[in-house]
Amino acid sequence: AISPGTELDVPGDGRAVVTLDDGSAVRLNGKTTLAFSSVARDAVSISEARGTAYYRVVKDPNRTFTVVTEEGTVTALGTAFAVARDAEQKTLDVSCLESKVKVALAKDGTKLEKEVGQGKTLSYDAKKTPDAGTSESAIDPQKIAVVPFFAWNITEDAKEGAPLGIAGEVKELAAATDSGDTEKVALLTAKEEPALAAVAPEPKPTAAVPAAGITLSGALSGNTAKL
Repeated sequence: AISPGTELDVPGDGRAVVTLDDGSAVRLNGKTTLAFSSVARDAVSISEARGTAYYRVVKDPNRTFTVVTEEGTVTALGTAFAVARDAEQKTLDVSCLESKVKVALAKDGTKLEKEVGQGKTLSYDAKKTPDAGTSESAIDPQKIAVVPFFAWNITEDAKEGAPLGIAGEVKELAAATDSGDTEKVALLTAKEEPALAAVAPEPKPTAAVPAAGITLSGALSGNTAKL
C-alpha cells in the first residue's frame, strides 16, 4: 500500500501506476520522480520533482488532491490532468483533459492563481515571474492521441469507464497508438490531418522500477508496473 513518504523513481524506459483507495489513479511516465507527502482520508498530496505524471482523480468534496512542484501547486477539482515538469529548464506544463484544475504559482513575491479548464494547457517558465512567464493554449485531441503516454492513459481511462473529456472523440485513435497498430493510426489520422499519419508509436516501455525500499505489489500489465 502507498503510505506517506513513499517515493517513486521511474527509469526512462518504464511506466508505473499507483491506484489509491478511492479509485483515483496516478500514472507515471519514464524519467519521472515523485513522492506521496500525504495519503489521508481528507487529503492527498504529491510532490512531483521531475518528469510527467497523469492524474485521474475521483471527485470527492471531502478529500483534496494536490500536486506540488517547485514552481507551484495544482489542485484537482474532480478531473483528469497531466503535470510535466522539466527540472533543468524550470518549466511546468499543466494539461487538463477533463473537468478543471486550479493552479497556484509564486515567485519573487509575485503570485498567480488560475483555473485551467477542460481542453487547456497552462505553461509556465519559472525563470520569469508568474504574470510574465505564463501562457495558456488549447489541446489538440488528435495530436495527444498519438503521443504514447497520453494514448496509454486515454485507453486506460476508457477501459475503466471514466469520463474522457476532450479525449472522448479520439479514444479509438489512442487505443490504436497504444496497441502499436500503425496501420490503423495512419488510417485514422489521415482522415483529420495527413501529417499525423507519419507519427509512429514509440516502442513499449519496460517495467518500471520503484525507488529503494519500495516493493511492487499486484501484477504487471504488459510492461507497466502496478503499485
